[in-house]
Amino acid sequence: MSYLAAKHFRIYNSREGRKRCTMAKRIWTIDEIDKYRKEKNTFLYFNKEDGNLIVPKAIGRGRTFNWANPLSWVFMVVLFLFLTWFTSAY
Repeated sequence: MSYLAAKHFRIYNSREGRKRCTMAKRIWTIDEIDKYRKEKNTFLYFNKEDGNLIVPKAIGRGRTFNWANPLSWVFMVVLFLFLTWFTSAY
């Protein structure tokens, strides 16, 4: 591991590092998510302040992605590439 990566790992995993790190987002509760949805009244859940990757759906049962989380986009791109590869192989 390089020196900079090791230094970043130590800073991020320290107590002060977690407080200073802007990438560490707070995980919202279900009540806060519902309140956000009522205020914004949007079709997709896109909340940059929420650290959740998957949140409960607004209507009905099930889960959906928080589209402001970059990991949801990475997951969809990987899924698309896998399905494209899988269907072209046959």
